[in-house]
Amino acid sequence: VWQITDAIAAGDAAEALRQVDKLMSGGQRPIALLPQIAWSLRRLGMATAVVEHRERLGRRWQLEEALASAGVHRPSDAKRASSQLKALGRPRAKQLLPWLLDADLRLKGTHSADGRDRFMLEQLVIKLAKTAS
Repeated sequence: VWQITDAIAAGDAAEALRQVDKLMSGGQRPIALLPQIAWSLRRLGMATAVVEHRERLGRRWQLEEALASAGVHRPSDAKRASSQLKALGRPRAKQLLPWLLDADLRLKGTHSADGRDRFMLEQLVIKLAKTAS
């Protein structure tokens, strides 16, 4: 799963999809994979929301503080998250939380059937990994 999130942050949709396929071929289901993928991406989305909120208030911010507020506490995790955020860019990072919520709701509703669930997860991965134009 770390390889998936790293590939997403780097904008490498092909690698992210290869890793998703590998896990699904091993028996993992999309409904089980999404929370694993979303766990680290949600923290990046929360850190972005903290930064955006502080900017709206006209307050200074430090990326390390924003990451800590989002639950990234270990220095090695903070370094990884910081590089992932920089690779994502702010426009994609701002969309993480809405995209993850939408995917979660779809997997539990309209896309819960076999085939549709995989399609939805792959579609999300592609959307998340799409590089900024």
